[in-house]
Amino acid sequence: MHVRRILFATDGSPAALQAADKLAFLVRNNQETSISIVAALPQGPKPPNAPAPESEAERELLLTRQAQHAVYKTAGVFARWGLPWSGKVVLGDCACTAIAKAADEELCDLIAMSSRERVFDDMGLPAGVNLTDEVMQRAGVPVLVIPP
Repeated sequence: MHVRRILFATDGSPAALQAADKLAFLVRNNQETSISIVAALPQGPKPPNAPAPESEAERELLLTRQAQHAVYKTAGVFARWGLPWSGKVVLGDCACTAIAKAADEELCDLIAMSSRERVFDDMGLPAGVNLTDEVMQRAGVPVLVIPP
């Protein structure tokens, strides 16, 4: 399988950054591979059990900043390896759908992610649901799950 474009889903956690480093090591000598870094941001109302910020706008701003920071931290990993990358925050009804849709839109050959992606109440999934499993069910391309 020849992989030219990889979507790396990140939450900016230590496990995600370790997975990014492992992926970078794997593709470091392939000059044709580029990485699209994605942090997913769910749309829609706040789940009933999520902590309440002062306003809905404040909640959206906080989540957006967290997602942008996750992309920024992950980009640093790929930049240290000298790999071409792009990054963005994607929106969807839940994080798993947003990630799968982004892979389709970016024409990615592969989705890569940590095996320990966190599920927050604000991610559009019930607590306890494994984000990695949900992405694998929705993705139209292979998913590489990288343990920390």
